[in-house]
Amino acid sequence: MPFDWATFFHTRLDSTAPEAPTGGIENGGWKVTYSGEPSKLGGRRGTPTDIYSVGLQLGPDGSVADSIYDGPAFKAGITSGMKIIGINGRVYSHDLLEDAIKDAKDSAKSISVIFVNDDYIKNATIDYHGGSRYPHLVRDDAKPDYLDDLIKAKASTK
Repeated sequence: MPFDWATFFHTRLDSTAPEAPTGGIENGGWKVTYSGEPSKLGGRRGTPTDIYSVGLQLGPDGSVADSIYDGPAFKAGITSGMKIIGINGRVYSHDLLEDAIKDAKDSAKSISVIFVNDDYIKNATIDYHGGSRYPHLVRDDAKPDYLDDLIKAKASTK
């Protein structure tokens, strides 16, 4: 079948776009939007996540499981394997990090972080002012809803 398959696969397999590839979702009649309202499900594996704001996936104790490349925390020097022990001069808790993200929204105030890297305690400043950010799927009424059509066959077989 004639098609530019090289470009198709290069775009999907070799590109390093900062956002997720959402073409399939959008062609299925939905779109991804971001808001300050958390999703009803917890983060990956039930751990606290600020992936879409400061770019961190954290364990319950502040250990950094993932730091999104070129995200605000990554730019501040925080990467996987480190452990956050303080936020804005207080002992780390995920609630404090969430509060710091909200406080920094639309202000000049950055987020001060104390973290452990190997045996060293270091300070960093996360320059992020966008507030809490969570992804949500929203129906695009301008397009047919193919995703619901796909799930109908599975949902009605019980």
